Amino acid sequence: MEKDMEDEAVLLMKHGADMNLPDGEGTRVISDPKATALLRFLRVTPSWIPDTDVSECMICLQSFPFFFSRKCHCSRCGRVCCSDCAPSSSSWNGRFCFDCKHYAHYTSIA
Repeated sequence: MEKDMEDEAVLLMKHGADMNLPDGEGTRVISDPKATALLRFLRVTPSWIPDTDVSECMICLQSFPFFFSRKCHCSRCGRVCCSDCAPSSSSWNGRFCFDCKHYAHYTSIA
């Protein structure tokens, strides 16, 4: 992600833009590996990405098994993750991916 585009993305997210909505080409902002740095600017929970749109974990990129597909959604960023990358926890209200877990302390979303 180029620096000027990153600045625009930060500004949009600070005003509640949904980083999980696909653009005209079907690309989501969060699909860019550099976009995880934008997670600290989340102010509202983005829309959940439909399970049917994803065939692999959006964190570790491992394919979901065909017959036994354990897909989870991160309660903070809405990405579809495997249960290893978004483990459940009794100390959290919801399931958080590793990228979002340390930001959850500082937001009202957790």
